[in-house]
Amino acid sequence: MSGFIIGILLGFIMKRSRFCLAGNLRDAYLEKKSKGIYAFLSIILTTSLIYFTMTLLGIIPERPEQASFSLLAATIGGLMFGFGAILANGCVVSSLLKVGDGRLAGVMSLLSFAIVAAAATQGLLAPLVGSMQTTFVVNDQLFEVIPFPVLFVVIPAFLIVAYLIYKNWKKEKKAIQLPSQFSGIRHFLFEKKLDIRIAAIIIGLLAGSSFLFSYLTGRYGSMGITTPVVSWLNIFSQNVNELNWASFFVVGIIVGSFIYALGSSEFSFKGTDGKTLAKSTLGGAMMGFGAIAGQGCLVGNGIVGTAIFSLNAWINFAFILVGIWIGTYVFYVKPLQEIRIENKEENAYVN
Repeated sequence: MSGFIIGILLGFIMKRSRFCLAGNLRDAYLEKKSKGIYAFLSIILTTSLIYFTMTLLGIIPERPEQASFSLLAATIGGLMFGFGAILANGCVVSSLLKVGDGRLAGVMSLLSFAIVAAAATQGLLAPLVGSMQTTFVVNDQLFEVIPFPVLFVVIPAFLIVAYLIYKNWKKEKKAIQLPSQFSGIRHFLFEKKLDIRIAAIIIGLLAGSSFLFSYLTGRYGSMGITTPVVSWLNIFSQNVNELNWASFFVVGIIVGSFIYALGSSEFSFKGTDGKTLAKSTLGGAMMGFGAIAGQGCLVGNGIVGTAIFSLNAWINFAFILVGIWIGTYVFYVKPLQEIRIENKEENAYVN
């Protein structure tokens, strides 16, 4: 039940703060703001601080030796996942959140993600992924080569990011307060927006504590999305029960989003136009393939893997970021540039 409960908390917090993992990384390029990058780093470092403290104190054992990985698969998988996240207007976590508040686009992107991820794991696409993952293979030894306790790196990095967040926060202008629709506890929980920097710390705390709760069930790891989503698909398609802590965690995210949407009166079954559905479906499929090829997504590699100093996770996360920024250029920046050029040409013609 701990996986389910932590999933509910994560889904609720992300909805209340409007925290989108891919969206924050997208806006860092689109709006040239560092707020989202700092928030993401604070999630990673908070998770890392908790994890390495628990291993130092012997609360959980040190991680098993990391397997080798393919530079090719980490690169291509990251690029595909990042680009797909822009196509789907959010990563697979956003898809889970959208399912919780009744959006058809979320259902389609999650379904295509699950089907393609399953095909890349155990179906038609598995030979292609297997071939990629045996090309340009290197050892994942980032953690092993550090000659001193990793906390000597994590703690200073955490303090630096905390200082940068504080400095950035002081410069911000206060947002205009709109009239409240609710009052009391309902206003606080379901209407008053939670700042993404506070949300980031809470998400980091949830991810860090997940190592302990997951370990108590016999699973070594923290939050996970890709394999747990596929585990539910396998139950319905093959009647194979591979459910674990993280399987209930992903269900909790949907429930947490639903609770917030219900309490804030935002829940409704929302359809959308065909173009958006097509983009969501294609984006989900690209993320599904990319997550399997790169052995993780923005949660598995971008948060958890980076926090435990996995080289594969850091490389894959870097290329997810590149994929997000390429998608941002294609679907946001380039169209705006074309509109500005057209406006200039029209003004020149009029003059």
